[in-house]
Amino acid sequence: MTLEKATSWLKFASWVLIGFGVVSAISAHPSLNFLSRPFAQAAIWPFGTVSAAPELETRLIWAIMGGISIGWGVMIWQLATKLLHKETETIRSILLTSTIAWFLTDSAASILSGAGFNAVYNAGFLALFLIPVWRPITSNKASTNRAIA
Repeated sequence: MTLEKATSWLKFASWVLIGFGVVSAISAHPSLNFLSRPFAQAAIWPFGTVSAAPELETRLIWAIMGGISIGWGVMIWQLATKLLHKETETIRSILLTSTIAWFLTDSAASILSGAGFNAVYNAGFLALFLIPVWRPITSNKASTNRAIA
């Protein structure tokens, strides 16, 4: 993937993650928890077991998850827009290893908690962040030179 495409892809992925974080964070408020309920219900089986009025501990976890997701999204945006063009291979490695570490930990913990379907959701985020960094990123000039040759 070219540097330009990888940057655009990561910027889009960052906005998706930030949006998820905003929804998660505001779902911590009792009157707004309906925003996260469909996600939780799809991840936790059997259907119908998610409480309409989650406990304080659950709302705290939504708040924390929202903050972490927003922060992670902003960090990826910054890496993509400020450093990827300068330190392409370093940033690629950071994004690749941190995304895999997140996926393995989050998915294993979800399965252990009884919400194994969350690992399926995680696979979507995994693809969103791995596609642009899975293979080495080529410079835009290199791909233009190949097209001309």
